[in-house]
Amino acid sequence: MLRHLPDDDEDKPAVDNVLRLGKELGQDERNYIRQAGLKALFTFTSKKHLGVLSGAIFFAVIAGLIIPGQSLLFGLIFNQFANCGSGRISGPALLANLSRYCVYMTALGAGSWFSNALCFMFWLVFGELQARSARDRIFNNLLSKDIIWYDIRRNGVGAFLPRIQMCAV
Repeated sequence: MLRHLPDDDEDKPAVDNVLRLGKELGQDERNYIRQAGLKALFTFTSKKHLGVLSGAIFFAVIAGLIIPGQSLLFGLIFNQFANCGSGRISGPALLANLSRYCVYMTALGAGSWFSNALCFMFWLVFGELQARSARDRIFNNLLSKDIIWYDIRRNGVGAFLPRIQMCAV
């Protein structure tokens, strides 16, 4: 059974200070969340992560440039068909040109596969590095907090335990 301790007048200012501090911290957190923008995505990036990030960006650009290259190549292929249809080139010339363009298309396909695979790999590694950095910073930050910070939280284990105890009664 849960017992309520009598209120001491001496403890009331301390309790009020703790509650006021909790409201101020909550407001600061809400303001920070509102102000966080695109730069918040890279909050946990360190200099060690820049090599992986630059690799990810490089292969993303390469993978992105292959699609317009394929479009240009398709345009050249259809131009060969139009030239053959208008009589500008003969059938054997069309076959030779299309064979060459098919080799180019195969090379672009292999390049697309390779660059997309490396792009995905680098972004995955960068995300894992970011997550590890975030976990480490959060853990170290939680270790540096005063005990009162945990007591004034409205959510979390410190606030959850009294609710469970009240329900168990």
